[in-house]
Amino acid sequence: MSQIARLSAEDRDDLVAYLDGELEGEANDRISKALASSPVARNEVEMLTRTWDLLDLLPAANPDRNFTERTLAAARSLDESVPLSERPAVHVARGAVLVAVWVVGLAAAGAVGYLAAAEWAPGPNDALVRDEPVLRDLPRLRDAQSEAFLKELSRSGVLVDLPPDLNPDAPASPTE
Repeated sequence: MSQIARLSAEDRDDLVAYLDGELEGEANDRISKALASSPVARNEVEMLTRTWDLLDLLPAANPDRNFTERTLAAARSLDESVPLSERPAVHVARGAVLVAVWVVGLAAAGAVGYLAAAEWAPGPNDALVRDEPVLRDLPRLRDAQSEAFLKELSRSGVLVDLPPDLNPDAPASPTE
């Protein structure tokens, strides 16, 4: 039993051109041989012919005068598509990225400034922190009752910014 030849997808694409007499060369010969040897191919041609006959029974459309102009204008607008770099969405995205970069930059600058100020700028409690060992021992130092001992501490740099009544090197106050 011989195998029934079917039309390939490429032959089906060329079938309308074959029926209209517009197909030439090797494609024309290939479809002619397939139609001659295959009842399935002939059936496809018959179905296509009936379809065209039924389409001829439909009333013809009468487009208005502007139809051609509108269709051609729409086709031209597709050809003249806006480049990606000039689309409004791209401009909005660029602006959003620019704003985000500025916000991040300002936040980073603020953080660096705050950390720098906290590290290098003198604060009101820096002297207390520096003199913390002396302040911890202040009750014992008051009870020391030795001026020589306090002078030695002052010279060594341990006692800095003492009140005048505890600092023996301080000038005498005008009330004395």
